[in-house]
Amino acid sequence: MKLSRWLKRLIVVTAAVGLVLSTGVPALAADVTLPDASGDRLAVDEENRGDTSLSEYPTLNSVTADGVVNGRITTNTKTITATFSGTMTASSEITSFYFDLETDDGTSVVKSGTPTLYNRDNNDSMGKTTANISIYGKTIIGGFLYDTGKPISQTFSVDMSDINTKTPLHVAVVFTSTKDGTRLNRYSFATFKTNALYPTITNKQITPSTTTITGTGTPGNQIISNVTSGPVTVKADGTFELTLATGALKDVKTVTVTEYNDFGDKGTASAPVDNSLTIAVAKPDLTLTAAQRMQLASMTDGDFIKWLVDNAEVTAKDIDGSADGITYNATTSDLASQLKQVAAGGTFKVDLHAVKGTTQSENKTITLKVPGTLSFGTYSTKISFGTAANPLEVPTRETLFAPNTAWDVNVEDSRTTGSPWSVHATAAPMVAANDASRQLDGNLVYRDGDNVQDLTQGVLISSGTKQADVSTTNVTKDWSATKGIFLQVQPTMYATDYTGAVNWTLQDTP
Repeated sequence: MKLSRWLKRLIVVTAAVGLVLSTGVPALAADVTLPDASGDRLAVDEENRGDTSLSEYPTLNSVTADGVVNGRITTNTKTITATFSGTMTASSEITSFYFDLETDDGTSVVKSGTPTLYNRDNNDSMGKTTANISIYGKTIIGGFLYDTGKPISQTFSVDMSDINTKTPLHVAVVFTSTKDGTRLNRYSFATFKTNALYPTITNKQITPSTTTITGTGTPGNQIISNVTSGPVTVKADGTFELTLATGALKDVKTVTVTEYNDFGDKGTASAPVDNSLTIAVAKPDLTLTAAQRMQLASMTDGDFIKWLVDNAEVTAKDIDGSADGITYNATTSDLASQLKQVAAGGTFKVDLHAVKGTTQSENKTITLKVPGTLSFGTYSTKISFGTAANPLEVPTRETLFAPNTAWDVNVEDSRTTGSPWSVHATAAPMVAANDASRQLDGNLVYRDGDNVQDLTQGVLISSGTKQADVSTTNVTKDWSATKGIFLQVQPTMYATDYTGAVNWTLQDTP
């Protein structure tokens, strides 16, 4: 039986224009590759795909077509006729089937009409053993159904003008089974032969401003791409040029060209588009003032980033040296909230990058040095000159009296090293404790050696800068018998108790 089947295949003669066979088995159809015995399921979507397998496939006996050149279908092919025979065996009972010409994804290329459907109730075309189908014409003799032994012939009307989108083209059998209900099973059991083409792209570099894609291919073949609207023909010297419209490469990461011919042969070549961005920061370290910190703490992320770009002098450019269309983003959000959490004297780092379309630059870090605080620390709250038990004597001439206890005034500074500060003191005239209208004939003064200054005018007591690893400065630690705040009294003073106050002023200036 096997031998007679092979002989039957060998003696089939095709009508019209025959296609030369190219398979590993005795003479089958021209330019058609038969699949392996396990079958080639076409890649249709999972939801509508059946789950019945084939262990034996139909036999493709012959293929004829119009518009054939050198035994191959072309863009001019309008009609394809195929003959089928043999046996089809499935893992579940087949309820109906038809033959078709389909692409890889199961799309039919048949131009019009409904497929010729074979089902188990049609005794003119299909036997009763539904899991093992005999694919031959049928005839009824004396009330009994017999195989005619002749292959089934079917003609398909097709439009192959866009053959490059329809190859590889498969001869397929499509069937339903009792297992799958209405879901279709699509299997390729022969494929029209195509040859691989090998175009190239010869541009040394492709950037968003590139205006022409150049390459090589087979003379006379067509070239299309993902960035142009129509095909161009490969020149006689084997080169091609694709002219790009303005902006054609915007946001494009890869240029792909496809070469094809009238036989459905095709091949692709790809090249990357260099969309790289470079970013630079002229001032990566910024020391904030108290006012700037307050300002930033109330900004949106967009305004915060703009402030960073402006003040840190951030610049970026694309591969063509243009800054057009470039924006900036940070790797984190809620920047103002994060800045508020940074302690005085601490740092806040923001990673910033440039963006253009879908391209992003490397990150650059900008460090914000948060201002520390400048304030008075501990200080003397009460100083006396004389006591009730030992009062000051009215002098016979202008006299300076030292306080009973030493002055103690401290400055707390958590700002950056080198930040300036200064301390000033002022004092209003002292008045009698029991009569505010009586002023002391004398004043509080600041003495530094022979230099004596009246505190009613305001006097610079001390100044300096923030020292590394030093947070507290005692501005009175070097006061002595000849330096500090003294009480200056005239001999005309009225003897009574007097009170007064020293106002201390701390500034962040020298």
